Amino acid sequence: MRKYLYIFGACLAYVLLSSKSCDSDQEDNAVLQKNNIEKTKESIIAGFEAETLSDTSLRAFEIKAQQKLVDFGDYLGIYYDKTLDPTMKSQAGLMIKNLFVSDRVLIRSLSPNEKDKRNLSLAAFLSSDYFPGYNSIQIKIDSIVLTEPLHQSTGYVYSGSLKFHYLFKAYSSSDTISVSKHTMKVDIFAEKATKIFGADTLRVWGVLLGDMH
Repeated sequence: MRKYLYIFGACLAYVLLSSKSCDSDQEDNAVLQKNNIEKTKESIIAGFEAETLSDTSLRAFEIKAQQKLVDFGDYLGIYYDKTLDPTMKSQAGLMIKNLFVSDRVLIRSLSPNEKDKRNLSLAAFLSSDYFPGYNSIQIKIDSIVLTEPLHQSTGYVYSGSLKFHYLFKAYSSSDTISVSKHTMKVDIFAEKATKIFGADTLRVWGVLLGDMH
């Protein structure tokens, strides 16, 4: 009987010790994972807050600028869709403004009439009704080419430019207008701006669009 009690006691002790060991390993892994997350966060913040941008960062921002240009076309399609809820139009307008360095940038109008084409401020551009008899428009931006790589123009500003084609169509219940492709150019800027991350306020790098003509 004592022999069986001894064996049972030994097995129980092994299980308890193993359980503590597993708990200890899990705690160690949790601490290690937390430390890795903190290091990654610090690395990201350090990169965003760096005084200058590396070539790798500049190339990444150039790609991001191209994506913002495509987003601009998509948001315009939502903004000028008269069949959508006004709240969506308002939200799309805000997202468009967030793509640009300021409300004072100049954008060439979308008027299909060449005589009416002129450079407008972003606010004037968004207040124009280019196709009053149509319910919606579709804008496709493609063939984007980097014509001037981002380069440092002032202390915290890098500038460059993109060239692209755009094609748009206007739709009504009985008609469709298709405008042939046009080539345009847009300035791009990588600069520092104040961003709020939870309880922290940081000066971080971002890329934005400028004049479009």
